[in-house]
Amino acid sequence: MRCWCRCYSRQKCAKRNRWRWQSRRRRKPVRPKKCPRRCQPRAHWCQELKLGKAFLKRGVEPIVFDSRATPALASPRVFRTRLLPVYRDYVFPELKAAGGRFLPLIIGGNTTSIIDELIATGATQFLADRPADLRKWCARTLSSRVPLRANVDALLVNRGPVSAIRRQAVETLRICHAHPGFLLGCGVVAFDGNTEYVLAIRQVLDEFASGVLDFERELH
Repeated sequence: MRCWCRCYSRQKCAKRNRWRWQSRRRRKPVRPKKCPRRCQPRAHWCQELKLGKAFLKRGVEPIVFDSRATPALASPRVFRTRLLPVYRDYVFPELKAAGGRFLPLIIGGNTTSIIDELIATGATQFLADRPADLRKWCARTLSSRVPLRANVDALLVNRGPVSAIRRQAVETLRICHAHPGFLLGCGVVAFDGNTEYVLAIRQVLDEFASGVLDFERELH
């Protein structure tokens, strides 16, 4: 089609080139065909699975961390529609088929809003990170018969004092001690962290195991 200035030379007519460029912009974009199911999930999931299976082949149980799936970054709807199908239908079935038995899924932040979705992934252990509702997490995981881990606030563990660490550890145990699969952790500890702060949590666990820990006296 010729342009309005009757110039047929594409190299010499800037107006004609601009007109063609504008015409292309008006055209309805052609959407790419939907990727077939066999191509999903994407390549990075496949790479992660290869790594997990390599660990399993060596006799090491992999732990799945997905910090970007925290509700502060990915809404519950995004997790339900985008991530849950991948974990439930692909990641954990593949790892279990490769011999995985203990497969935690660790997502930080307040995950109270996606408790049911996380349990539905098929993972075998979860983290109730602060400030998640620990009572609700404990009740849901207990009814689903899966282990639960909760940490003393990592900032507290790195800065102290021992008395505050001990109190928070006792408070956490008081809520979840009836869960037979409950694990009490210390979170991320710096390499140069004070070992006394970490051992304070261990002492609380030892006292609870020996039956000498009195919740009422500690938390009066």
